[in-house]
Amino acid sequence: WKEPVAGDAPALVIHPPDGQVPNLTEQARDSVRYYREHLHDTFANMESGDRCLSRGVFGMMMPTAYNNGKLFVQAPGVVIIHSEMIHNARIIPVGDSPHVDTDIRQWEGDPRGHWEGDTLVVEVTNFSDKTFGTQQPAGTYRGGGRDQRVIERFTRVDARTIRYEFTIEDPMRWTRSFSGEFPFVRMDEQLYEYACH
Repeated sequence: WKEPVAGDAPALVIHPPDGQVPNLTEQARDSVRYYREHLHDTFANMESGDRCLSRGVFGMMMPTAYNNGKLFVQAPGVVIIHSEMIHNARIIPVGDSPHVDTDIRQWEGDPRGHWEGDTLVVEVTNFSDKTFGTQQPAGTYRGGGRDQRVIERFTRVDARTIRYEFTIEDPMRWTRSFSGEFPFVRMDEQLYEYACH
């Protein structure tokens, strides 16, 4: 499966109705400014994608200029989304297991999924403040607030299309939540290893 290449589709944001990503909070603007000014002072200030560690949930799922392939694998109690870019794999437990303790923070958060009819709903919490990158539509992004939460919905609408919907809540970073959607379209090509340097 692959998402459309940026520019192939209209804006991803569907809420708020004006189609605009909300403003950053003052604290978030200060953080973005700092990391732009000090990007190469130390490896820890470099984007995690540039370091070939992770592009984070947003970077992994959003359309980019290339390497947009995704492999969805479903097994009992788990869904895995393997991304062509940086060879990332998201492992999503499906069922009624609780999130890990709030003191445990992870690069791509702690996902938990459940089914609502034919739709896989994934709630992601417990993001690490170390994830850092330019991740559309969220823009330059450094970690998240303790209250950051992402809700994703995957719905198979026909034999070749999965509708992907997301809502981002992060009161430390954004002045309000926002939502977007786009289709993943089935591809018949093989995914190859992504060699990151």
